[in-house]
Amino acid sequence: MDAGKTRLDAAKKDQRTREKDLEVVQAKRSKTEGRLYEVKTNKEYSAVLAEIEEIKQEKGRVEEEILVLMESQERLTADIKDAEARFKTRETQGKQEEAALQEKLRAVEADLALVRTERAELARAAARRRARRLRQAPQGARRPRPRPGGRSRTSAAAAA
Repeated sequence: MDAGKTRLDAAKKDQRTREKDLEVVQAKRSKTEGRLYEVKTNKEYSAVLAEIEEIKQEKGRVEEEILVLMESQERLTADIKDAEARFKTRETQGKQEEAALQEKLRAVEADLALVRTERAELARAAARRRARRLRQAPQGARRPRPRPGGRSRTSAAAAA
């Protein structure tokens, strides 16, 4: 989009330059036509007419260049508008996707909070059960040692 705007600005600048050139050519033509009334011989008159014809052709070329630049500007302007419309569409889609992802994130965070709460409750319940077992165990009884890998004897036996 920026490249298109840069090309459009360059085309406008070229058009202004060519319009100034056209003004110079028109002034040159007026001056040359004024010389028609000052010439004294047919040969000079023919030379001035030939010069005027060259100036007319140059004017025609400059006007054609201006028209080409104007057409180019119209195409570039349309391209820029299309690009801006596509950008706005993509931006809207991006915002919609972002909103959907934000909603999913909120749902996942809510689930995570629920799981953490359940985990904390389970950990407190396990701690209470362990404390109760320890209180109920005879004072001289041997306490079970934790097994490698964090499994107790009962859970190791159940797993086997």
